[in-house]
Amino acid sequence: LDERVALVKAETDAIAARNGTIIEVRPFEGLLVKYARDLGARMVIRGLRAVADFDYEFQMVGMNRRLDQEIETVFLMASETNQFIASRLVKEIAKLGGDISGFVPKTTLDRTMAKIRATQG
Repeated sequence: LDERVALVKAETDAIAARNGTIIEVRPFEGLLVKYARDLGARMVIRGLRAVADFDYEFQMVGMNRRLDQEIETVFLMASETNQFIASRLVKEIAKLGGDISGFVPKTTLDRTMAKIRATQG
């Protein structure tokens, strides 16, 4: 979890710096609606890549609405260049010696390849 948070933070820090905004990356445990409520959030933004994501997320929205009707969920579709990317596939390509530079940001690429080199050592 710490590694994922660090990778997301590295990427969002760059976005925030370019746009003069603040983006916080915070891990949490438990129910998303409880976490959102504790933060005072009224909206959750979720990313979708493909129809399979929509099916799962649609079910999740229904459950979350039952738990807290005041929290809205908004979906953002991935660009067509990123719709097919799944982290498990990217990791497998990297482990098998493939080039993943077109699938991940440089920070993620560097850390993923270092981790693979360490395990293959």
